[in-house]
Amino acid sequence: DLDLLARTLAQGHALALEPVLVAIRDWPAFVADYSTRESFAEEPDYSTILEEMSDEEDGDEEEGGPSKLRRPYRVLEQVFRHFDIIGAIDWRSEPGETQSQVDIMLQRLGVSDFDWSFVDILSEHGDGTELANQNFLTLLRDELAKRNLAFVHLQTFGDSYGFAVIPSGDYASIAGMERDLVLNVSHEFGADEGYKKGRRILMKHRSQ
Repeated sequence: DLDLLARTLAQGHALALEPVLVAIRDWPAFVADYSTRESFAEEPDYSTILEEMSDEEDGDEEEGGPSKLRRPYRVLEQVFRHFDIIGAIDWRSEPGETQSQVDIMLQRLGVSDFDWSFVDILSEHGDGTELANQNFLTLLRDELAKRNLAFVHLQTFGDSYGFAVIPSGDYASIAGMERDLVLNVSHEFGADEGYKKGRRILMKHRSQ
């Protein structure tokens, strides 16, 4: 499953995909090949990634966590974030932080004219709940769908939202993918009533 997820998210980005596939398919080979790899400007610092993972796993093992199952996805997450293939925000983030990350993803997909005006409409006519992360991300999902793009939620069961943008036609192959307690793939971001209010506001002001 992770192999398919990696290839789907990477969209042909060979420099990012190669080490991730090694980590997924042969963890000892990844450690052997990348633990002493020199760090180049365009690449992540793999030795640091492995050191940080080792520290995290020490804590996981003390708690009985599935550390071995986390390893390949942790590499995917770190490498793909380095190359702006996936993004992440936490519950405190403002919409602009999401926008800057998504813009890079859109440029890679050849989209340079995405309409972000819905953010201004909600800022002017909403009460703020529409732009809470769970609602803003869901509204952004709807806007991206109009461009035949899927906004993917990579839920890692922490306090952050991981996300990626891929062509809509590619989403079905990874939708609902789960890996124990490490990862869940969906296009749901936990929207509440603020999302419905946001939709109503956008429909009203776009029809005028």
